[in-house]
Amino acid sequence: MELLTKQVNEACQFAFNLIGEVTPFVVEQVTFFAGRVEKIITDEVVPVATRLGMREDQAARVNATFLGQLRSRKEQLLDDFVHGMQGSERLKKDPVLNVIANQTNSPGATQQIGIGDKFTQSAFTQNHTELIAVIDRALESPEFAKLNTSQKGVGQGFLSGWMGSIDPARAARYFRFAMDKGDARSTFRLADMTLQGNGVKKDEVEADRLAEKAALQGNREAQAFVGARKLMPYLAGLTDHAEDALKWLNMAADQNEPIAMRFLANFYHSLGARTGEVNLARGNELLKRCVEKTADPGCAFAYGEAINAGVAEPRDVKKAYALFMLANRDGRNRAAATKLEQIARELTKTDIVNAQMIASELSVSKE
Repeated sequence: MELLTKQVNEACQFAFNLIGEVTPFVVEQVTFFAGRVEKIITDEVVPVATRLGMREDQAARVNATFLGQLRSRKEQLLDDFVHGMQGSERLKKDPVLNVIANQTNSPGATQQIGIGDKFTQSAFTQNHTELIAVIDRALESPEFAKLNTSQKGVGQGFLSGWMGSIDPARAARYFRFAMDKGDARSTFRLADMTLQGNGVKKDEVEADRLAEKAALQGNREAQAFVGARKLMPYLAGLTDHAEDALKWLNMAADQNEPIAMRFLANFYHSLGARTGEVNLARGNELLKRCVEKTADPGCAFAYGEAINAGVAEPRDVKKAYALFMLANRDGRNRAAATKLEQIARELTKTDIVNAQMIASELSVSKE
């Protein structure tokens, strides 16, 4: 309850500082944020209750009671905000706010300005183009070029929209800027966009070239991408040589990249049969490590299937149930839900509770 109150009040204060008034638009955004905080908190209730040894029906009752109390508190906080209050006090604007200054002679400069009534949502909208132009100049300035490439996330901002608009072409421009400064992650983002033709001309050859460049710089996502692409001729039966693909996939797997670990496990479980490279124990080891290190739902499902079928190790229905629970933690994996329903017939209520505890322990990534 304290966490919800703190987070929602901070969001209310931030939004009020930024816009200067409580408008329906602001209320809508803060309400969405409050709902997300509520969900994150309530998602922890049943796993915690289970770890404390509660029965499933007890945990459900606790969750229902707690959810009601939390929702009531959230609605109270939002109602206060709508009426310009925060608890028993009227909302007050903080004295200063950092914004980008619209100064052509000082790219990237910031200034401290009073909130006042002039900095409103409409003012921001009217000046959005000029603000973006200032950002552009700042990113191209010699001062910015000296910054560490980890600070150059502007491309992702234009790709996701948090820079104020979704603009793939502009995103590609800044990914290329960061790539030229040696940023491997930006190089891979640009490769992915080039493969899809998103913001740039579609070019699979160029996409592969960029991905391999990022992979050579050590980016694990790029290494998984390169490995998967190089495995395609083998899967299509065009070659019996998968060594190059496996080399890249193993590089990524050594860095606990889940996609690479799934590809490798699938290869050692079945795909390598054509060339006599099946290694069931190796496949299981990869999936087990993937689950333990990343809690990846895809790895959890694949490992659950292996455990449930008794592949390379004795069948363990309780462990398989826990893995399928992890695979279906968002409630949208129909295949995992079906497996859970089937396996539940073989388990006692105590077994299910124990499996839930195992799933809860695995659900937090160790990375």
